[in-house]
Formats: sequence, structure tokens, C-alpha cells
Amino acid sequence: GEGYGICRAVHAEQNALLNSSREQTIGADLYLTGVNPGDNTIHRANPCPVCSRLIIQAGIRNVIMRVGEREEEFVIISAEKLVWHQ
Repeated sequence: GEGYGICRAVHAEQNALLNSSREQTIGADLYLTGVNPGDNTIHRANPCPVCSRLIIQAGIRNVIMRVGEREEEFVIISAEKLVWHQ
């Protein structure tokens, strides 16, 4: 399919939330790493609008996103500040 609305795949964020209880997600931190499947390099992770809505509704506190190759290259964003609309 094309576009997030008709995509058959389940995104990693969705999969993590589907496999967690409400008690596990409220106040939890979610870690994201973007990996380029072509060469396995790390790129800036960023949840799509659908995943952002799910993260917010699940009660996740912070999203820690890798922004580069090195372990210490990350940003922490409050889930409330995620872009959930286009």
C-alpha cells in the first residue's frame, strides 16, 4: 500500500505498545532508533503521526530518539510535544 492510512505493516512503536499493558506504558519512556535498511546506518528516528497519537494515548512520558551513529547521539522529547497531525 501507499501512505500511512493503508499501510499493512505494523510500525515498531505500534508493535511495542500492542505488546505492553497499560500499567507498563503509563509514565514509561520509549526508545526509537531509525535504521536505513540499505546499509544499516543510523538516522534520526521520528515517529509517524499515527504512532505519535498512539504513544501519547498510551501514557508514554518521553520518547528518546537516536539522531546519529554514536550511542550518545540522542534527543529526549516529551510525548506531549510529538507531532500527531499533518
